[in-house]
Amino acid sequence: LEAPEALIRDAGAWGRQEADPANPRPVLNRQYLPAVLDMIGSAKTSIHIIQYEYVAKGTVRDIEQAVLAAARRGVSVKMLVDDTVKSSWRNVEWLAKKGIDVKLDETAPYRAPGDKTTHAKMILVDGEKIIVGSTNFSAKSIDDNNESNIYLASVVAGRAMRSYFDQLWNN
Repeated sequence: LEAPEALIRDAGAWGRQEADPANPRPVLNRQYLPAVLDMIGSAKTSIHIIQYEYVAKGTVRDIEQAVLAAARRGVSVKMLVDDTVKSSWRNVEWLAKKGIDVKLDETAPYRAPGDKTTHAKMILVDGEKIIVGSTNFSAKSIDDNNESNIYLASVVAGRAMRSYFDQLWNN
């Protein structure tokens, strides 16, 4: 399944288009990586990431390197990853050793009844640029799967997403 032609044509134009809060844009399939790299590359103050899965192979390494570069520029980076995908654990530990404020949502060796799965996938940059949708941080998701996300720039939505992030982070 391919994205509509106009969206494919615009996929490489993320850095050249001004965000329009009144016009959220779909980010479909292979558009995800360039959109995310552009967002992270343009970050000035903060990046907040929630991911269900974080498997640092293939194209996910590009995102990882962009996050590390942002941190070196002085951007505050926080990343929350669900603990159910065991292969994510070592990647979370590696990023933490590199100085990124990253953690798993649970640290218990088993899931007790009532424990929640963090299945959200969200990136919030500078409190207003948001991508939210179905794409995991895995090469399979980014390179092969049919995925749908939405990009929007909104301070109001950004405040809501930051509040959501903080609730999950502090829980």
